[in-house]
Amino acid sequence: MLLTDLPDLYLVDQPSFIRLYRMGYLLELTEWDTYGLDVSGSSLMNVLGLSAEQRRGPIIAAVSRTSARAEHATRLLRRYASDGLHSVHDALTR
Repeated sequence: MLLTDLPDLYLVDQPSFIRLYRMGYLLELTEWDTYGLDVSGSSLMNVLGLSAEQRRGPIIAAVSRTSARAEHATRLLRRYASDGLHSVHDALTR
């Protein structure tokens, strides 16, 4: 996982997502009532050039709590919301 000082959007695997959530780094996505969205089945993966063979499990998108452009990150997720995004509540209860 690559982290920058001030990310707007995280695209991470499930263990990294859980770690970021527990550390308090994630903004709640109130529109979806969750902290992260599984984008594995969305066309966002095609846009990023990540095939199913290149991924090891789900890819989760989450917005940084410290993002100066959280609305921009949320708008990107909203763009793909009707395209196979799923809430990841189950990952947080483990």
